[in-house]
Amino acid sequence: MPKLNNCRFCEALTAVFDGMNVVEYLQDGLHIGGIKPTDNQIQELINEAHILEKTSLWKMLSATPRAQAVDMGIKQAKDYDQLLFSKALIYVADVQQSILNAIHQESQRREAIKKAQEKKSLEDKK
Repeated sequence: MPKLNNCRFCEALTAVFDGMNVVEYLQDGLHIGGIKPTDNQIQELINEAHILEKTSLWKMLSATPRAQAVDMGIKQAKDYDQLLFSKALIYVADVQQSILNAIHQESQRREAIKKAQEKKSLEDKK
């Protein structure tokens, strides 16, 4: 397995599962498995994210844990453990959405950098 650069969670998680798929959004951008993806990889992820977000399956996978968490945490919770578990369900749904948001954010960040470089290049030619 290659060295996982910059990933706070990847090294510890490799014992549990493949840390190469762990997503983090650090100061210098998106990292997957501790490695910055290429522009082509980001574009592929953006395309996949757009497709995923439009599917009925994604809508069900997003809504169901939240609905169950509300039902368990508000209507049925009898103790602190059940309330805590319902919060964990909401957290998992939020993490999944944050991965999609990070992919979109990275795409926008790279586009802004590219435009700034093009503008500087045009100014340097003058």
